[in-house]
Amino acid sequence: MWRWLRSLLGQPSPEASEHDSSSSEEDVPVRPMRRWHVFESDEPPQDTMLNPPAAPVPQGWDVPDEPALRVEAQQERHAAIQRLLAHRGLPPELIQYICLDANEGLLCTVSRDDLVMYTDNANTVYLTTPPLSSSLVRDFVLQVTVDTWSHDQGWSSEPNRDWLGTYQGSYTWWELTLDRPIAPSPEDSDAATQSPTDEVHRIHVCHNVHASREFKHHTLTLRRDHPLLRDIQQGDRLSLWARTQFPGWTNIVRSAQIQVRFCWT
Repeated sequence: MWRWLRSLLGQPSPEASEHDSSSSEEDVPVRPMRRWHVFESDEPPQDTMLNPPAAPVPQGWDVPDEPALRVEAQQERHAAIQRLLAHRGLPPELIQYICLDANEGLLCTVSRDDLVMYTDNANTVYLTTPPLSSSLVRDFVLQVTVDTWSHDQGWSSEPNRDWLGTYQGSYTWWELTLDRPIAPSPEDSDAATQSPTDEVHRIHVCHNVHASREFKHHTLTLRRDHPLLRDIQQGDRLSLWARTQFPGWTNIVRSAQIQVRFCWT
């Protein structure tokens, strides 16, 4: 175990040291770790944030640039589908079932495009959604899709060089949580978006490629039969966490987004 830890920290093993076994550890020179330039220069861009606090809760969903994805356009499209199916004599219950089976719902997106570096065993929210709400009490989310663009520090002292460029031995990753607001006390006048939450679910999204300098796009899609979606209640939020473990590991994030497809009511 000590040999593995020394290799992780870039220190030579006692067997490789020129000192005898009685030498103190302070006398053993530390071999510098091989570092790759993650950015074009030795320093990250000026707009890069290092270990910022958790992202705030947004006041609303993103306004899509594409007109067809705006709420009004999606509503008109859904109404046209309902009229077409009703014109063919299908009862409302069957129309609703067809829409559910076809994953037909209102698509809402929240995204962030800030260049951030997370280090030091990070466990920090990079992105969170507004409170999830619907006129339906339960089972009102059809699908959740998470997209991330990130990479690690771009170098590694891992002795097993076959792991480089794979997901083996990677200690930077992403997680998604379902967070439920704690009921505020009567004297608490804070808005619901700022209230503390309980973590209901935490699931793995993806790992970064081991020792890669290229931003890689990862996608995770959860369907309505997933336990996390089945447990969503009114006012819950989804949060995307950037994670790192062990010294030297850095999760470098370019952007991320969370898409939620709601049932039509």
